[in-house]
Amino acid sequence: QIPGGAQVRVLAGPTCASGFVYWQVEYNGMVGWTAEGDATTYFMVPQSSPLQNYTDDRCPGAPETSFQVGDAVQVDFNAGGRLQITGSPEGAINAADILARVGDNTRLLILGGPVCGYNGNTWRWLVRDLETSIEGWASEGVPGDAYLCPLANPECGS
Repeated sequence: QIPGGAQVRVLAGPTCASGFVYWQVEYNGMVGWTAEGDATTYFMVPQSSPLQNYTDDRCPGAPETSFQVGDAVQVDFNAGGRLQITGSPEGAINAADILARVGDNTRLLILGGPVCGYNGNTWRWLVRDLETSIEGWASEGVPGDAYLCPLANPECGS
């Protein structure tokens, strides 16, 4: 058993089986597969990412956030289109900044943030798409419309 707070080295994965996402890890010289989490809790979260500590608590136009690093969230982008995952916390300056566009119901893991978005009306989080493993920055939403929702309330947006 791997104790809470322990560091492991990821060797392979992810792979899906029995409704779980598994990673092959090494811990204290032992190698095996472990579940990333269940439907509401993550057992494993990344130790670090190059931008993980990029934070700013001054975002006067943004709705209050209830998320934190390690949370799993679901995209609620019902208005059409897709949520942009970008390479910088500021967002997409041009098309080359867009790493991916994700649709409604996509599950993301929050790795870092939040930082105040480019218009000062949104929090942006460093996230990982749990299906594709793409990492980048995504907007939590704008006043009156959430783009990211807790798994317990996946349709929280307008």
